[in-house]
Amino acid sequence: MQLLSLITLILASSSLSAGRTLHHYKRQTVSTGSCGSPGIEFANGLDGRTQPAFEPIDLTSFNHGSALNIGVIIDFITSQLNSPCDAPSATFEIVAQASAAAVAAPSGGAQADAWNKAFGIIVCFLPLLWRFF
Repeated sequence: MQLLSLITLILASSSLSAGRTLHHYKRQTVSTGSCGSPGIEFANGLDGRTQPAFEPIDLTSFNHGSALNIGVIIDFITSQLNSPCDAPSATFEIVAQASAAAVAAPSGGAQADAWNKAFGIIVCFLPLLWRFF
C-alpha cells in the first residue's frame, strides 16, 4: 500500500510540474461511432496558455486546440461525432444533456467534470488529489 501511495505521489508530482491534469478514466459506455473518448480536460499550460483552458482529451479523434470557453470545444466535439465519427443518434441525446450540465456548472473545471460525467468519464484534478497526501 505504501508503494502504491509513493508511485501515485511521484506521478502526481510530475503531472503537477507539467501543469497538466491527472486523469482517471472509467470505461466509456456511450458509443462514439468510429471515434474515441469525447472527454474534455481543463488545465493550465494548454497550447502554451498562461491561464487554464479546455481541450479534448482524445486529440486523435478530436484534433482541436485549447479554448477558454468550453462551448467552443463542445461544439467541435458534437460536430465531429456527427461526421466523420458517425455516432448513433442516442449519443446526441447524451451530448445535449452533457452540454446543458456543462453550461449550468460553475466556470472552469466543474464544467469539464459535468460534461465528462455524462459520458462516464471521471477526471480528478490535482488539487483534489493532494488533499489525501
